[in-house]
Amino acid sequence: TVVMRSSPLPRMSRRGRVTVGVLIGVFLLFTLMGWAVEVWTDWLWFDEVEYTQVYTGVLTTRILLFFAIGLAMAVVVGGNLYLAYRLRPLLRPHSAEQATLERYRMVLSPRIGTWIAVLSIIIGLFAGLSGQSRWRDWLLFRNSVPFGASDPEFKIDVGFYVFEYPFWRYLLGVGFTAVVLSVLGALAVHYIFGGVRLQGIGDRMTAAARAHLTSLV
Repeated sequence: TVVMRSSPLPRMSRRGRVTVGVLIGVFLLFTLMGWAVEVWTDWLWFDEVEYTQVYTGVLTTRILLFFAIGLAMAVVVGGNLYLAYRLRPLLRPHSAEQATLERYRMVLSPRIGTWIAVLSIIIGLFAGLSGQSRWRDWLLFRNSVPFGASDPEFKIDVGFYVFEYPFWRYLLGVGFTAVVLSVLGALAVHYIFGGVRLQGIGDRMTAAARAHLTSLV
């Protein structure tokens, strides 16, 4: 009897890992330096006109939005990736497709929590950067006041469109993005671990994978 094993994916060399690490470090360094210079310049301007408390409030709001939006996006996407992994089938029909995917499963399975965490952090980072740029919308939303006049179509106070509507629209966009990324990520995990199949006998999708993806859609 001949047992055929799929060869694992080639690992990146030590030199390659160091190069990638250096490039990431340089990117983060220049990004942080640019942000620090901008903050310091604005602080000096507000200090000159004796309104540093205003700028402190802006910075605090940006930091809170960064962590709130970033954490929410990371939890939603990471949670769905982990759920897709937990719903993986224990038995998969033999096919050329599954034999090819086995090498990816061999790489991902031992550290699946780490892979999901890293991907979630990256997504949360970009979401947080987008969220902190909406500090004006949040401050308008938080300090909204009625205008005392309603629009003729929906009978809603005009102040809603000026103060609250922009932030609600942004939250709607964040939610839509989180769902789309969750669908794509969950579909990829289900496919890699056999919940969704393109070849082989039987159903192309397990009941668990179908329920998960249908709920997201």
